[in-house]
Amino acid sequence: MPPSMPRPAASGGAPADGAPRRDRPGHAIGRYRLAGLIAAAIASGLPMVAHATALTPLCDAGEAVAFACRMARSGKTVSVCERPGHLVYRFGVPGRIELALPEPGSPEVPHLLLEDGGSHTLRGVVFTRGSHAYAVTHFVGGRPPTEELAVSVQRDGSPVALLKCAQTPRPLGDLPGLLERRRAEGARLERR
Repeated sequence: MPPSMPRPAASGGAPADGAPRRDRPGHAIGRYRLAGLIAAAIASGLPMVAHATALTPLCDAGEAVAFACRMARSGKTVSVCERPGHLVYRFGVPGRIELALPEPGSPEVPHLLLEDGGSHTLRGVVFTRGSHAYAVTHFVGGRPPTEELAVSVQRDGSPVALLKCAQTPRPLGDLPGLLERRRAEGARLERR
């Protein structure tokens, strides 16, 4: 519009002084833009929230992902990472690890867990720190038959928490395969 022509009165567009209007949350034009972005994402087939669907393991460079899953309730990740002869448990989110076991310099070595109750089997790898035990487990059985991946936390042998793995995104790695491999390598096995 040439500078000599008067500007139209503000009616949903830019203010009369020509300054860009800032959209405010809940403002009608902001909602329309958001709806347009969502419609464009759906039409293009692109995921709208890529980070919510991707599972990023918490393993360092040089470590293989033996197992990783996202917790169903918290959205945090548990990872069991592997280097030759060494397993590491990490819990948290990428960029902010809340717990890593064994701690550097710790003599603690993870051990295997096997519980065979006739109608169910529970296998896992257990990492300890002081009076706490963190078991990454694979459960099969029960009535009706179920299969479940979880982290069981105990303090002084008493249950503190059971954190179930979400099914979406799909867990990574092969926890039963890891357990069998470690068992064949002679890892300590605790039977219940």
